[in-house]
Amino acid sequence: MSDEQLDEICLEQIRQGGQARQLGVTSLYKKYAPMMLGYFHKNRLSADEAEDVVQETFVNIVKSCDKFRGDCEIRMWLWTVARNSMLTFFRKSKRDLETEYIDDVAEEAGDKQTGEFGSLEDCVQEAFIKFREFQVERAEVLRLATIEGWSMKELSTFLTRTVGATREYVSQCRKHFRPFLEVCRDYM
Repeated sequence: MSDEQLDEICLEQIRQGGQARQLGVTSLYKKYAPMMLGYFHKNRLSADEAEDVVQETFVNIVKSCDKFRGDCEIRMWLWTVARNSMLTFFRKSKRDLETEYIDDVAEEAGDKQTGEFGSLEDCVQEAFIKFREFQVERAEVLRLATIEGWSMKELSTFLTRTVGATREYVSQCRKHFRPFLEVCRDYM
């Protein structure tokens, strides 16, 4: 039996409610929670915060299970729920800061001596870390598109947008990242 089929069985159990729901949630939790914790840690959540967001993710999975239409793989849908749960956490905790702070961060980074970074790669990594502090969702999309190599179709499914809208969003993400790269200009 494939992973997709096992996931479908778990969703069906969750839809049934009662003891079946408990079995379905437990199975999905054992399979996906460790990966989700790692994902949340990479996005700078503490261990306690990451665990809270995993719990909230599974609450949201149970709540919205009936709304899953099967337009994508169950795994992709679960990760979309996880991502949305994390973004909701950031909004609630005020950690997803507004774009107006980008200039301040770029200026602060620009005050550093160019030699501190060592190489263009180091400089870009540092710029990306600072960018992620202010634009969590945009940074994640850029990471998936450039580092993980996701296609526009995969990103559009993940973001629940059309391919055209996703292409435009990725372009906007790059535009927002550019001010953070100004400090790396001397390396180019």
